[in-house]
Amino acid sequence: MRGITGDSRKISAGKFVSDAPIAPLRFAASPEALETIRRIREKHGFDVEVRPFGDGFGGVYFYDGPGGHYDPEKRIVGLGLENPSQFVLEHELGHATDPYLPKAIESEKEIERLFFEKMASGELDTPAKRFMYRQLGVPRRRLDMELTAQKYAADRMRERGLSDSITRGDLAEYPLAYIDQGIRQSDMNEVTRDIVPDAVMGQFMEKVYDPATKLYPRPVAPYLMPNANTVVEYGDVLRDRLFNLYQDKAYGDAIERERQRAADYARRRLQN
Repeated sequence: MRGITGDSRKISAGKFVSDAPIAPLRFAASPEALETIRRIREKHGFDVEVRPFGDGFGGVYFYDGPGGHYDPEKRIVGLGLENPSQFVLEHELGHATDPYLPKAIESEKEIERLFFEKMASGELDTPAKRFMYRQLGVPRRRLDMELTAQKYAADRMRERGLSDSITRGDLAEYPLAYIDQGIRQSDMNEVTRDIVPDAVMGQFMEKVYDPATKLYPRPVAPYLMPNANTVVEYGDVLRDRLFNLYQDKAYGDAIERERQRAADYARRRLQN
């Protein structure tokens, strides 16, 4: 599970150092992180291994690999190389000690399978129905998992009197991003059918669909150029289809209800 990224005003978990020019990086834990590692060992019986995992995000935990939920001896979490955060370390260990996480991820897969069954049967015959059923999968399951990890990290920091820019910030923002991502994915799934020729669909997915539906969306290409002599225009059609989609009152109402439901749920889960 990927974690949040903080800033320079956060409490450090330590740093990654190398003992020789060609030696692999190792984690030099801060006193705060050492206390966390000791706590996990005493309470859960696991050693904690912290590995470098790139600069693009704060942390990561893989529940089904080495050092995951089925490892009897240790838990492995990854932290970004740049100023690893104590809160993010606690967040990832919140995932690592969450007994319900494997079941939640398996539920995502089952809901996705059932979604396509219901699509094939004609049961999900409106945009609103398709949106609401798919939200039951990754968006809501990830919201729940990330709120669990956020609450775990906030509680552990508070118990030790630790406060920084992350603990004082909006802890619901990151988990709720999965709900917004689900909405954008629904929008794009509804309006991108047959929008470009099959020959350029791969480029469309790479330059338009994928950037638009990332957890934190990125700008999309306004058109495609498969070669120097060809321009594939889709901007006007995409805009018109999105406009028409939101003229469907049932669809728009379903999205607003989902946003409100998620915000209310996040607030309740994160209450002290």
